[in-house]
Amino acid sequence: MSSFKRSQAKYVKQTHKITNWHTYDQALVNRGSLTFWFTDEAISKWTAPPSGKAGGQLKYSNLAIETALVFRMVFHLPWRQTKGCLQSLVDIHGLSLEIPHHTTFSRRCR
Repeated sequence: MSSFKRSQAKYVKQTHKITNWHTYDQALVNRGSLTFWFTDEAISKWTAPPSGKAGGQLKYSNLAIETALVFRMVFHLPWRQTKGCLQSLVDIHGLSLEIPHHTTFSRRCR
C-alpha cells in the first residue's frame, strides 16, 4: 500500500442562500477585470532627465524600466511580450509614450 494519503481538508458548506443570481454572477465576472491607469506624475517622469555627464544619455527613466519589470514579474512575460503589453496599454489610453525596446529592459533590469 502506498504512503500517499488523501487530504483531510473539509469544505465548509455555504450557510446562506444566494437570492440575487444576476448580481452574484456579475461580481464573479468583475473579479477577472483588470484596470490599469497611468498617473500624470508617471507620464511626466517616463523619460529620463539629462544626467549632465558626457556620453550617451538615458532615454527612459528608472520608473519606465521598473514598470516594465513589474509587468514582467506579475504576468510572467518574456521581454518582447512585456513590450507588447505595455504598448497595448499605452495605445488603449491614447498616450504618446514611447515604450523601451526589449533589449533596453534586459540591459537595465540590473
